[in-house]
Amino acid sequence: TLDKYDQFGNIIWRKSFPRANRTELHDVKIYSDNEIILGGVTGDPKADFWVLKVNSDGNILWEKTYPTEKVAFLRNIIKTREGNYVFTGRTLGAYVIFYFHLQMIDAAGNSMWTYNANDNNTVAYSVAETNDNSLIVTGSYQQSYSAQSALYKFDKNGNKIWGKLYQEFATYLSNKTVIQTHDGG
Repeated sequence: TLDKYDQFGNIIWRKSFPRANRTELHDVKIYSDNEIILGGVTGDPKADFWVLKVNSDGNILWEKTYPTEKVAFLRNIIKTREGNYVFTGRTLGAYVIFYFHLQMIDAAGNSMWTYNANDNNTVAYSVAETNDNSLIVTGSYQQSYSAQSALYKFDKNGNKIWGKLYQEFATYLSNKTVIQTHDGG
């Protein structure tokens, strides 16, 4: 469900988007009264990526699913300067192998490109747009006794420019979000 509350915590409206068991919304971004983007996963019969655009009354303007052969976990969605949307997360394949997922869709929800790869079993959590018109994605790589934080840079066509893993022995590092600073860092 999606709820809108007043400043005192009273529900103004509640919208349900029934699909199947285990359908989940994981991220919401408000860009204007008629541009609220919701990102999540469906549960019918397996989890696919799911994006909805609703207006300020919670009415659906469009809704799309993005099937994958694996189980999907959407974590973050943003709007780019060009008016497209990019979401990131992970997919779960056979033998509990995680696959890094990044996908760009246009303003109507049509898929433009997808990057899905087993990049060191990295779990992607967050995506941001950089000043040089690229995308930066953060996450982590789980190991037996530690986790490495991960940082990747992509161009707007979905090509990976670079990827880095940062580690400390016997320490769990996990980047959950990323933003760019004014100095370009």
